[in-house]
Formats: sequence, structure tokens, C-alpha cells
Amino acid sequence: MLASGASASLSLLLLGPGPAEAAASAPAAAVPTLSSGKRGIAAYVRKRKLDPLSSYVPAVLAAREQLAGLEGLAASDPVEARIELRSGAFEGLRDNVRAVGEYAGSSGGSSSGSSSGGSSSGSSSASENNAVKSFFESVQKLDYELFAAAREKRDPSSAAVESLRAGVAALDALLATVPAADLAEARRLVATAAKVEKETAAEERKGSPSSTTTTAAAVAGDDEKELRMIVPGAAR
Repeated sequence: MLASGASASLSLLLLGPGPAEAAASAPAAAVPTLSSGKRGIAAYVRKRKLDPLSSYVPAVLAAREQLAGLEGLAASDPVEARIELRSGAFEGLRDNVRAVGEYAGSSGGSSSGSSSGGSSSGSSSASENNAVKSFFESVQKLDYELFAAAREKRDPSSAAVESLRAGVAALDALLATVPAADLAEARRLVATAAKVEKETAAEERKGSPSSTTTTAAAVAGDDEKELRMIVPGAAR
């Protein structure tokens, strides 16, 4: 039987802190008055304003590619696969996935940004919420299967690959709600980031340790500048 904290680290990464931890760390909120116009629990919940959609999509797209590329590793090396689930595009993925889901719900869940009516919009919003939930659940199941395989020193079961594929499918469903222009820009950005990493790695293999940083920066400098302009903090 697995320990109750087997997948605690990934659960915290994707789902965030529990109610007790969140309450302990959150500042006290002012009690709203009736003049606020809100009723019930909505009057006591203050949502943080989202950044533009374009700031979330590249990370979700990169995570989708990273997850899809893990299929072979998940079937052969559970320890290394679990490390990959906690690095690269998966860092901060919880907030990015939820943000894209919120945008999808507010726009009616259509990549064209249009809606055919209220019932369609409600159905689309539920669909995107399901995609977000399905992704989190699939990755947690994947991590559980990998943990069990590593502990028992065996190859992962077919359930690990099935969960991985379900996670990829959930991200595909979520990305399908992104407007075509934003998705195309995100693909270009992810490709640029991959190019920078590839060129940097190539220079590291060829150059000496003392000259690696300078040479790689010279090769990929223009692309890195573009990444920083589009997404602050990227390609550092």
C-alpha cells in the first residue's frame, strides 16, 4: 500500500495548497458591505485579474509537447519520468492551465471567439472545466503509476501511458479553445525557445566551459532578445 504522501509534491504543484495552508498564508480580507451588490459566497471571494491570454498559452503548449515526448520514458524509466514532470514547462503549469480554462469559459469555449447562444456558452464552459480537471487528474494518475513502478523496481504498467495520453488529449481540448492568432503566436514562441536551447546545447558540446556562455549568447542572442520582448522573464 502506498504512503498517503506518495504524490504530495505533484499534487501541491498542480492543485496548490489546501484550505488550511491557504488560509494561514492569505491576508485578512475586508468584509464586504451589502452595497457591493454581491450575494452569497461571491461577496467574499476576490479574484486576481488575469494577465493577457498570450502570456499563458506558450507555457501550456510547451507542456503539451513535453508531456507527449515523455511516453517512451514513462514506459521505461519511471524515476527519470517523474523528474521530467517537475521540470521545464511543468513549473508553474497549474496557474497557466487554469488561466487558459478561465479564458475559454468567459469566451464561450470557441477558438473563433463566437457563441451561438446562452445554452451553448454554458455547455462550452463546462467542457473547458472538464478539460482542466481531466488534465490534473491524468497527470496525478501518471505520477502515481510511475511512483509505484519505481518503488517496486519494475517497468510502469500500461495505465501510466494511458494516463499520459489522457493528459495530452485534455491539453489538446483546452488549446482548441484558444483563438487561432494567439495559438499561432504561441507556437512560434515555443519554436523560438526550442531553437535557442538547441543552439546553446550545441555550443556547450563544442566549446570549452570558459567560452560556452559567451559563444552561445552570440549564436542565440537575437532569438533570446525576442523572447524577452514577448514574454518577460523568458530565455534567461
